[in-house]
Amino acid sequence: MKISFLSFSILLFSLLGYAQTEKTNPSVTFSDTVLEDSFFVSQAIAIQIEPPAPFGYLSAYSETYSFRGAIYQRHQIAEAWSSWQKMELVPSDENSDRIVFQGIAIPTEVEAIQFKTSELIPTAFKYRLYNPGISDTKSPWLSTTRNKGIGCELPAVCDRNCWCPNGNCPTDQTPVATTVTHIIVHHSAANSRSNDFPAVVRSYWDFHVNTRGWDDIGYNWLIDANGVIYEGRGTERLGAHFSCMNEETVGVCLIGNFEEDKPTEAALEALQQFVAWEAHKGAIDVTSNGYHASSQLELDFMSGHRDGGGSPLACSSTVCPGENLYSELPLLRSLIAAMPCMMEEDSIEVLTSIKELDFVENVKVFPNPSKGEFSLSFYSKENNQAALSLVSATGKSFNLGINDLQQGDNSLYFLIPFVVPGIYFLRMNGGAISVQEQVVIID
Repeated sequence: MKISFLSFSILLFSLLGYAQTEKTNPSVTFSDTVLEDSFFVSQAIAIQIEPPAPFGYLSAYSETYSFRGAIYQRHQIAEAWSSWQKMELVPSDENSDRIVFQGIAIPTEVEAIQFKTSELIPTAFKYRLYNPGISDTKSPWLSTTRNKGIGCELPAVCDRNCWCPNGNCPTDQTPVATTVTHIIVHHSAANSRSNDFPAVVRSYWDFHVNTRGWDDIGYNWLIDANGVIYEGRGTERLGAHFSCMNEETVGVCLIGNFEEDKPTEAALEALQQFVAWEAHKGAIDVTSNGYHASSQLELDFMSGHRDGGGSPLACSSTVCPGENLYSELPLLRSLIAAMPCMMEEDSIEVLTSIKELDFVENVKVFPNPSKGEFSLSFYSKENNQAALSLVSATGKSFNLGINDLQQGDNSLYFLIPFVVPGIYFLRMNGGAISVQEQVVIID
């Protein structure tokens, strides 16, 4: 069978590093004479990604909303072609003038790319291949550390000058303010598998601005696998992340695909610290829920993106933030609420009153969280007796009996199957052991 090929307005697209921010993208015009195995197939397009670069980021869009087919791409390295990879259609969003295909990271050695589609697109199909450049890994923010469990202050962040030091990832020049009532957790889904996370953030910025057509990166904040927090649009600025229902929200995105992978402990700790700051600042009870006007839903004040899918006002549905991250949210809510800085002042005064326990040191609860089975270890300076009780955050008390304490190291074992999951405090002789030793019980 004689094969004709798609006509391309541009056959060569050389990347010039992440100084490139223009919104003009190469355009493909489909021809109805191009057919191969039920697909319309393009010519090979010569490509060169100028070094240095950790990866190239390929995305595409069309201004045809009637398109319901599939787009695939493959790339050539050393004259060998990769297998065809589907470019997933991105759910509809605030920008109504185009349909968008999810970005894909491709190797820097690529020599050519090629597209095929199962259905003709009557208007221009435009693609973009972006080089984010290699980041300076010696930046001082990479060694920033945080103290686990410390108060609800904004943790150290990598701001825009940090992740885009050349200054060519500008912010939205006409930002819209919003008062945050709900914190929305996301995953990026697109995963470059690159450890150059500032470059990954730059590629997301380019995808959102130059492919999706937004004014800025859609997320307010992002977190990488190392626990580094990146400032996107920033706090109390209207983002583009919650299925066309962005008012009264802040969007924080963990980088990765958590339908496939599990978030790292560092990323989860950073998420806990960030949400604690946002919740404390806005007096948000992350363990509760409330009405979200933009979605017309009763939503958890700390929700996953998928929780908005039931709204009649949502322009898309999604599995975001992925099951492996979504399943962590109940525990994170409990841990955040148990942080000392989230306690009411009068509760702090009671729970830190340990004058009656000045003979007790090095108190530890392990494991914590637990399913109601845990050990309490501590050092006692003298022989004594202590009455222990487990007290819920609402003040309900469960008597755990009177225990003889011996001078030296002590360890007490507890199996408590009768309490509901939540936040509790161990009390001894009427005073709390330590505000830092809350007991979190999970299902």
